[in-house]
Amino acid sequence: MLKKIRKQEERMSHKFGVGIDLGTSTSEICIYKPKIGTIPIHDPVTRTPIVPSIVGIDKKERIVVGEAAKPFVNISGHGVREIKRKIGSNEIIRLGNLSFKPEEISAFILTYLKEMAENYTGEQIKDIVLTVPANFDDLQRKATLNAAKIAGLNVLRLINEPTAAALAYGISEKNAEGQVVVVDFGGGTLDVTVLEMMEGVLDVKATYGLTNLGGKDIDDIIVSYALQGFKENHPKATIPDHSITKLKTEAELAKIRLSNDDYTQIEILGFAVEKGKPSDLEIEIRRDMFEKLMEPVLKKAEECIIRALSIKDVKIQDVDKVLLVGGTTYIPCVRKMIKNIFKKDPVFGVDPDLAVSIGAATRAAITLGLIDEEEIVIADVCSHGFGIDCVAIVGNQPMLVYDQLIAPNTTIPYTVTKEYSLLSPDQREVEINLYQDHDGNARLPEHCKKVATAIISDIPPALYGTPHPILVDFSYNVDGSIVVNARIPGINKSCTIKFHPINQDGEDENAINDEILLEDSKFYRYKPLIKKAKEYISHSKNEMSIIIEEKLLKLENSIREEDYNLADLFANELFDLLYDEEEGKNEL
Repeated sequence: MLKKIRKQEERMSHKFGVGIDLGTSTSEICIYKPKIGTIPIHDPVTRTPIVPSIVGIDKKERIVVGEAAKPFVNISGHGVREIKRKIGSNEIIRLGNLSFKPEEISAFILTYLKEMAENYTGEQIKDIVLTVPANFDDLQRKATLNAAKIAGLNVLRLINEPTAAALAYGISEKNAEGQVVVVDFGGGTLDVTVLEMMEGVLDVKATYGLTNLGGKDIDDIIVSYALQGFKENHPKATIPDHSITKLKTEAELAKIRLSNDDYTQIEILGFAVEKGKPSDLEIEIRRDMFEKLMEPVLKKAEECIIRALSIKDVKIQDVDKVLLVGGTTYIPCVRKMIKNIFKKDPVFGVDPDLAVSIGAATRAAITLGLIDEEEIVIADVCSHGFGIDCVAIVGNQPMLVYDQLIAPNTTIPYTVTKEYSLLSPDQREVEINLYQDHDGNARLPEHCKKVATAIISDIPPALYGTPHPILVDFSYNVDGSIVVNARIPGINKSCTIKFHPINQDGEDENAINDEILLEDSKFYRYKPLIKKAKEYISHSKNEMSIIIEEKLLKLENSIREEDYNLADLFANELFDLLYDEEEGKNEL
């Protein structure tokens, strides 16, 4: 009875479920409405549901996203694409005179998608399901969650992209049965998931992927080919950075054209400077040459697919269907490579560009009770392994080793208890370190990534000269949360690690807590302006700095009071003051 009441309350407070695919090359947002199904939200600029994952800064130092950012990505230091490849790193991205972390750039994209959905629905968007590559590690997942937090979004759940794609297929083909392989080959990553479908149940068997193999790498191959050909004919030419950026854009378009045409051309006027004169780049690329250049990528992709199958010893002849997801699967030689592996034609099933966001919206609807949980069930696996460090005797010598508690691709939920002991009878303290392992082959702690630590202290000496035993209880739950409890029986001493690889439990070292404006995405667009104003105030001690500081305080107060109209007014006035100051300096 309690469960039904809770679902009714959720239905009353949520009219739809929202799912976002934050992709390397493009991003999409979908909503799920009861009795209607999934609706992809269209970008008002492109009039399609596909939003380029590009962020730029215009001449007035305003942040622009998607199609509007394309003109600036070709200007060095004014635009950034494929930020997903940097998520989880400490790299600083420069846009004009401003600097951002990768999650801040990602937040701009999420904010844009959020506002698209709000304009469509007329409702505030807060709760979403967000997708990530299956092999994203903890730092990458947490940085993605931070991006959502900055954008004013609450992530109900992170879901692996191929699992989301399989869910999109499963909800549309509820009677489908058999062993299915999902090949999700996008702009930045390749994920392969093996699952079994039966009577509305999606039982994920294994998932494996490469976080640095995708359409971007194919673009880079075309860029290298074009540059090599140009330099052979123009060995002394100087190529500016903006020409390289322009070539990357043209390479992506050439790749798309070669999916339909036998040949294409790349032409860039004034590409380089040679002997003081402009030199144009003109190069023809045939499809057969393109496929030759693609061979290293295809080889890596094939190895990845075979590895995914081998994890659970799945025989190729036992695979009933191969689903294609992601823009890179449009390339004919990619589809041919997959067909050669499985000896059958792969199918799209659901739109490859939208399958992940459709699955995410479906997952959101299930979580919010808009779809009955019994209608479609997902039995997932953990993408990484986890374990602790302990001392073992190796070659008659004590050595610190990694001891696995759960292997990658183990079906969850999962629990296990292991027994260890302290090193000596008078040991007063013990440290429990939790590690994350990518592929299950780790043997030493340095092969892994430490993700959490807990300590048991004030341990009394052991009786009879025998070190205390210590029991480690490990559980990995269906929502991705991990609980590690280490206890010393008989003396009431224990410690607990609560860790969530796919959600945040409290603050994280990667979290960004700049100001109140980060809490609401409607105000986040003012951040570059506020940052610039503060930089001006700190470097200028004049009358104008006092005026700008006064205007800045008014803007910040209006943000705290959530007065959108007043915030816009003060933001415009502050922008004009800073713009006039900058123009005055340039004239001098």
